[in-house]
Order: sequence, then structure tokens, then C-alpha cells
Amino acid sequence: MASESATSMDLTEFVRSLSDVSDCAVAFSQEQWIVAIQSSGTVSLVDYRNRTWAHLGADATAPVILEANPSAIGALTMTFVEQAPPHRRSIYVGARDDIEEFVCKTLAVATENAAVGVDDDLFDLGADSLVLIEVATSIFEQYGVRLEIQEVFEAGTPAQISQLVKARIAG
Repeated sequence: MASESATSMDLTEFVRSLSDVSDCAVAFSQEQWIVAIQSSGTVSLVDYRNRTWAHLGADATAPVILEANPSAIGALTMTFVEQAPPHRRSIYVGARDDIEEFVCKTLAVATENAAVGVDDDLFDLGADSLVLIEVATSIFEQYGVRLEIQEVFEAGTPAQISQLVKARIAG
């Protein structure tokens, strides 16, 4: 129990040190860390989740991240970060070539995340149909490769989208 308490204090300090966090609270429940963050919203909850997860270590379960927003009348509303199923979760892996870098940067901008890794799940990043359209359009403008929205959806990660682009370029 002392270890959990020490980890709780360490995690609280770490989360408070993150960009744009004005306050936070952490708890450990049902074998998972729960982190409530109060911020102005300039950093995405997915980005907070990824940074917190990296701090906890690769073998840790992904933390549950809540955004706490006190309203003008003092009520508290919470927004949850959707958690991808365990088989779709990833550890950050950077781009390995120019096409992966382009796809990752395009997704980072479109989903308002600081960094997107090649194995990140699109919907864990907060991608929706408009983001998929933006990605497909950017790929066409950059590489002249036309991808259907369904293909981007089914690819599921920047690495798989990049593979589609590379295959089309290769002929």
C-alpha cells in the first residue's frame, strides 16, 4: 500500500507538471489509474493519456483520463477519453519514413494531438468521418493517391494508411 501511495504522489506531481494542467486528482481503482485533469483544453485528453501512460510504463494498463470542467455555477462535468480495446492500444512509435511522417503529422493536426505515432488507433486519437476525409484529401494533394474513406477507416492506424499509399505509388 505504501508503494501505491508513493506512486499516487509521484503521478499527481507528474500530471500537474504537464502543459496546461491547472489541477488534477489521481486514484487507483480496479487495477487501473484514474486521473482527473482540469485544464483550459488546449491539450487533448488523448495526449494527456499517452503521456501519463508513458510515465507509468509500458507494462501498465492505460489510465482512465477525465477532464474536469467546473462551470460558472460550481457544478462539475466530466469528459472521458475513450479507451481502445486492449488489442488496439499502442505505445508511441515514431514515423519510419516520409510517408508515415506525413500521415502522422496530418492526423496530429486533424485530431489536435501533439504527436501521433504510426501504431496509434485512429479512433483512440479522436478521429471521426471528417478527420478521415481530411486525411484522404491531404494524401491526394501530397501524393496524388486517391484513398476511399472506407479504406482509411479500415486501415485503422497511420502505419496501415501509409502502406496503402506506398502500394498505390508502387503501382
